Amino acid sequence: YEQGVSHWLRWRGGAVEALDRAVEIDPQFTLGHCTRAYVAWRMGRVDVALDAHQQAMALADGVQDRRERIHLQIVDAMQAHDHAATLHHLEGLADQYPNDRMGMRVLSFTLIARGDYQAGLEQARRSLAACPNDPQFLTMAAFFLEQSNADRDAGLDLGLQSLDAD
Repeated sequence: YEQGVSHWLRWRGGAVEALDRAVEIDPQFTLGHCTRAYVAWRMGRVDVALDAHQQAMALADGVQDRRERIHLQIVDAMQAHDHAATLHHLEGLADQYPNDRMGMRVLSFTLIARGDYQAGLEQARRSLAACPNDPQFLTMAAFFLEQSNADRDAGLDLGLQSLDAD
């Protein structure tokens, strides 16, 4: 699982295969199925995303962990093409778990697609406060600083810190 997440967050190949292996080893791993859905969706692998959604939802009744339940809500809303619910659940996840790397990556993509760089920058700052040297959150903040024209020099500095941290 961690290998699949690492590959995806660093834009490297093999993420789907690593996540496939993770859920093969532990078919009850709900977050593994949700993450597989996110990655497959982003990579245009609709067949894999739909399968991952189906596998995740089959486990939904037994999930007790709040964070995993939110991920299930996100994946289900995405599959239903319910953009408002997807954003609502992503924002709820961000409020409660600003250090959730997968959730923050999906939220980041959503905010980029909406052109809401200010909200992206605010979330990046909250995530950085939770995990100050995390390369993903440094990169996220750098991107939104540069794209929002808030402070391109600070964005460049954070981008360089991210490279050093990674």
